[in-house]
Amino acid sequence: MSGSIPARARPAGDKILDRKLALITSTVESLLNIVATKHSNRLEWYIIGLILFEIVALRKAVDGSSTLDVYEQAARGGKAPFVHISKREKIPVELRAIVHKATALAPADRYASVTDLADDVRRYLRGDAV
Repeated sequence: MSGSIPARARPAGDKILDRKLALITSTVESLLNIVATKHSNRLEWYIIGLILFEIVALRKAVDGSSTLDVYEQAARGGKAPFVHISKREKIPVELRAIVHKATALAPADRYASVTDLADDVRRYLRGDAV
């Protein structure tokens, strides 16, 4: 993967943002590759889904007053609304679908493998159908 973000996912002409998004993209790809080769537990995929939520929305996926509160909310499938921190930015429907599936409450509703999750992220980044 080239680490590029499709034009539909970023404002035109923002070179600093382009560089930041490329860095985030390569970081996410690296994380997905590491987990794909070392783990096969859907809990890790759920956690990656929460990380992806936070990277895309630039806000906490699960917020609470304590670590225990956050854990309990996550265990119940509680998440913050999946909206970008900047009200002007809209999260593409493809990314919404990826994050929704990765963070589904029931493990059976999540991706069957982290490779499947990574493949959907890569398809989105290439501008292919997800």
